[in-house]
Amino acid sequence: IHLNARSIPRHKTLIEAESNKFDIITCSETWFTASHTKEDADLAYFHSPVRLDRSGQGGGGVAIYVKRHLMCKHRLDLHTPGLEAVWIETKLNKELLLVGSFYRQPSLGTNYWELVQENFRKVNNTGLKYIALGDFNSDFNFPSKHLLDIINTFQLHQLTNSDTRITDTSSTRIDLVLTQTPQIVKH
Repeated sequence: IHLNARSIPRHKTLIEAESNKFDIITCSETWFTASHTKEDADLAYFHSPVRLDRSGQGGGGVAIYVKRHLMCKHRLDLHTPGLEAVWIETKLNKELLLVGSFYRQPSLGTNYWELVQENFRKVNNTGLKYIALGDFNSDFNFPSKHLLDIINTFQLHQLTNSDTRITDTSSTRIDLVLTQTPQIVKH
């Protein structure tokens, strides 16, 4: 599952109460900073999260929580400098799988999409199945050319089928699930 947390520290009790339903939780907008300890971030029954905090400013950040009964390996080799994204390797049904968590600030332009494309190229070159979840801040109801180029280049399927950010005046589908192998996702 993907959670656009908008502050894990503020919502940790609720997240922990719901976390038992899931084996892997990817999070965007964690709002963790360097001052948050391991204990601040940890959830019961999960490995310590693989996380990337935004340095020097508030907001943002990504993390991935994996239940302790699953293997969890942080894939540092898939890091792209300047990109708010982390990847882990795990094993599901005896098969290796890469899982990524992304956050894209809405104010970032074309250069950021180039970083996303570079990152997908690295992941694609591993030859492993993968799934990327996150807040891409590009409404898939009216997708940007840059997002569509990435989807087409890497033959990805976008699996989110309803709006994810709903307010009194708007609704958008900005939290996306991207994979080359949609059959690995049940819901």
